[in-house]
Amino acid sequence: MYLKKFPSGIATETVKIWKVLKYAQHFWGRKNCYYRSAIRVVTRAFVKCTKVQRLKKRNMRSLLINQITADFQEHGLKYPVFTVNLIVRWSSIGKYLQI
Repeated sequence: MYLKKFPSGIATETVKIWKVLKYAQHFWGRKNCYYRSAIRVVTRAFVKCTKVQRLKKRNMRSLLINQITADFQEHGLKYPVFTVNLIVRWSSIGKYLQI
């Protein structure tokens, strides 16, 4: 779609409005057709999305550490000793665990 660039920036404003309304299509009521309501809801949704992604990463990391610790306890080892040896010997693998 080709939009003509006007000096007042009308084209960019309409594109911005269309994008926000497109993201708000699945909301119920006025939130999906009025720009003022849609911008609030879409912004809030994006903020929650990034927070959830951070929490998911944190939970997955703690789950990984718990599983590794449980495996080491079965064999009589400790997780901190493993991480130190891992950094010393294979620093390329250690970067994935962000130690």
